[in-house]
Amino acid sequence: MTGKSIAVARLLRARGIKGELVAESLTSHPERLEALERVTLEKGTKRAEFEVARVWFHGDRPVFQFQGISSMTDAEPWAGAEVLIDEADRLPLPEGEYYFSDLIGCTAVRFDSGEPIGVVEDVEEYPAGATLVVRSGKREMLIPLAGAICREVDLVARVIRVDPPEGLLELADV
Repeated sequence: MTGKSIAVARLLRARGIKGELVAESLTSHPERLEALERVTLEKGTKRAEFEVARVWFHGDRPVFQFQGISSMTDAEPWAGAEVLIDEADRLPLPEGEYYFSDLIGCTAVRFDSGEPIGVVEDVEEYPAGATLVVRSGKREMLIPLAGAICREVDLVARVIRVDPPEGLLELADV
């Protein structure tokens, strides 16, 4: 891998005697895992590149088969590893969708005045939707990543223009 690595799945356990590994998808589009050709597996300090022989789904869990991992004994040491791809290999998203990793480090500013609110430190997913974790000094604010609130996302300028409902920013942890 040449650029920044992005985790798309976490291997949970070996499955069967052929060296397959059951995984947890870390992407909002798990069907894209089936198109992977080459990945890096990383577990602690252990890191290796593999060709993906096959990805299929058992229920909602992806099952990976890698070239060179052909038995349960070969697969077991990789349980707990992250499946990484190069950032440049991510598939393009439709207009108005963003990779959460691209939002981290963006500056949140007020939509009307441009006044800085803080810097996005993380994006958390909840059943009701994603939430930006924004920090300004010691204050941490949770801002819903909804179009009515996060009115403009400019990844080139690294700015998210926020139109918060009255009182939202006052709910911050101090």
